[in-house]
Amino acid sequence: MTTGPAAARSAVDRFAGILGKLCVLIGVVSLVKYLGLAVEDFANAPHFFLVFLVVPFFVAAALARRLPRIAAVITILFGGLYAYLMIMQLFGGIEPYWGDYLLVFVGLPLALAALVVSVRVLFRR
Repeated sequence: MTTGPAAARSAVDRFAGILGKLCVLIGVVSLVKYLGLAVEDFANAPHFFLVFLVVPFFVAAALARRLPRIAAVITILFGGLYAYLMIMQLFGGIEPYWGDYLLVFVGLPLALAALVVSVRVLFRR
């Protein structure tokens, strides 16, 4: 069993790869929900949804390999917001719309897993 800086870098690289994949999945799930709303009525689609719940996850996924700690910080900030909003939606009552079910029952577990992996990447020595 190897220890030291090489082993720590290897663990961070492994978790950074997992973080990147989770961020892509969260971004895709959120983008599908946004596109579902945009197809129905583009003028009234929540365009802020793209800024806060789609773009940051794709940015974090792009940064995950080269700058894993920055990607982890982005994921903690926006993943925490994402998880908070989905939990509030879950307890506040889900709208009978397939996109909301997708976000709550697929996106929320992905966001929680991304938060755990982000903390692991951020505090790994």
